Amino acid sequence: MLNIVTGKENMPQAVLIRGLESINGPGRITKHLMIDQSFYATNLIQSEKIWIESNNILSDFITTRRIGIEYAGEWKDKPWRYVRKIE
Repeated sequence: MLNIVTGKENMPQAVLIRGLESINGPGRITKHLMIDQSFYATNLIQSEKIWIESNNILSDFITTRRIGIEYAGEWKDKPWRYVRKIE
């Protein structure tokens, strides 16, 4: 899975990447990007192995309910799933 933790330790804050252009599913994404367990807990600020960079392209997004978390009570209906609009 490709999850980017954005908060401090013990604070459940992260971005979960579940799709890229023509690739759907976290397992397919990491396989395509050749990400394995050696990337676990990598600091994206200090790493020379993996990092995030801006391409200065602005995109429009829509928000939807999260998927597959029916167990999450009131949190299941939060519009915390962001999907890039494809033109």
